[in-house]
Amino acid sequence: MKSLGSILQAPPKAITPETLYLVGLVTVASFLQMGMFLGAVGMARKKYKVVPPKIDGDPKFNLVYRAHQNSVENYPIFLAGLWTAAIFFHQVPAAIFGVIYMVGRELYFRGYSAAAAKR
Repeated sequence: MKSLGSILQAPPKAITPETLYLVGLVTVASFLQMGMFLGAVGMARKKYKVVPPKIDGDPKFNLVYRAHQNSVENYPIFLAGLWTAAIFFHQVPAAIFGVIYMVGRELYFRGYSAAAAKR
């Protein structure tokens, strides 16, 4: 009978590009997604005439800015969880959950940025 310590211990494996390429792709895709969110804030700044470094102005700009800021605040937690799961468990479920998170983040960004009447 195995001890609890041996069951909970992650199996030893080499950390190589072959064992982590999927989470690498998800990381790059999430980086591009964050860039698109940043671009949306830039376009909203122009549309609603909010000059940097101001972060408040038209309520519609505030919605886009807050949606982006919330994404920025949660990004390190997402990356840490993604890579930790891939290293200690397996890259496939980590990458799948990473893509699901990104889809959810996109839906959140679009929904929060929309006018309250459209939500």
